[in-house]
Amino acid sequence: MKKVLLIGGKGFIGRFLSLCLKEQGAVPLIFDKDDAIEERTDLFKESDYIIDCHGCNRSNDEQEFYRVNRDQTYEYASLAKEYKKSYLFLSTIQSGNGTPYGDSKKTGEEAIDSLHSNYLNYIHLPNIYGPTCRPGYNSVIATWIDYAVKREASKIHLNDDSIDKIIPFLYVTDLSEYLIRCILENLKISDEDISKLATPVCLKGAYKAIHHLATFEGDPLKDISNISANPIFLKRIYGTYLYERKSPLILSFKQNCDERGSFTEIFKGGFKSECQFSLNTIYPGFVKGGHYHHHKLERFLDISHNSYLSYSFKSILDSSVEYCVDNIFSIDIPPFIKHSLMNKGKSISSIAIWADAPFNPKEADTYR
Repeated sequence: MKKVLLIGGKGFIGRFLSLCLKEQGAVPLIFDKDDAIEERTDLFKESDYIIDCHGCNRSNDEQEFYRVNRDQTYEYASLAKEYKKSYLFLSTIQSGNGTPYGDSKKTGEEAIDSLHSNYLNYIHLPNIYGPTCRPGYNSVIATWIDYAVKREASKIHLNDDSIDKIIPFLYVTDLSEYLIRCILENLKISDEDISKLATPVCLKGAYKAIHHLATFEGDPLKDISNISANPIFLKRIYGTYLYERKSPLILSFKQNCDERGSFTEIFKGGFKSECQFSLNTIYPGFVKGGHYHHHKLERFLDISHNSYLSYSFKSILDSSVEYCVDNIFSIDIPPFIKHSLMNKGKSISSIAIWADAPFNPKEADTYR
């Protein structure tokens, strides 16, 4: 069973790497800035591989960038060389761009090169985004989504000279799945592969999508799927928004009724990709679910009208995100939220489920 040491393992990228390791049956070892320095040597000796995802992204003290991104990186890389451990430093495509952050990352790379060891390597990451990304620190996407959750649309700002700018964005789970697969299967990790995983996004499209989430009335999914931007990026944005709400997005729909019955439009659109509708039944007293997804978006609709469903939601990333709702018609399910449904009624419950992609048994994207 491979043991992978994650330096900065309690941070944004680190927690996803840790999760992916556990899902694949490997063991994450965590060393973070608040951990005792005495623990470090034992963790280096015990590990089979080291991923260094620590770093300083924002600081009012320019020297802080160099203390963290250069000096600490040199310490960690030196230890990895001493104990002959494979070591991967997560640098950035902004390396050497003339800012304190970019230049300090570049000096971190130079410090690694100065050790002249085949055990040491680094890669350049594009803009990483996804659930739990810190607003005002990690990513403009995180900052904008935080404003969208707070319904502060006026704070979602895009300068005129950036409207048509194309930026590569990489969803944190896509990065984590790639790195862990390569490490566990002893595959080469390269900047070229990282670049292929990223999605080139026009900032105007990202701005429109997130501004829409700050101002929508009715069904946010209906209109965001039609915005002119990469459909996969839009799905990731919506899933991140749902997660960062930290409370359920409960939906209601207009019913067109007459003497024959009713017609209700549930969803129009589909992120320019295939989707899947399913029917799920739950017998009285039973529970279904108990799993979460990395990517998949789902919409649940109680179509039985004669049962009492209780929904339970709990984040597997953040212990502060946990909630239960009862007897609702429709709800959207974010990624990384473990969800369960219990039928508390006396008759069979029927739930219609829309998913943004068809079920693929080879890549089920379902974790228990």
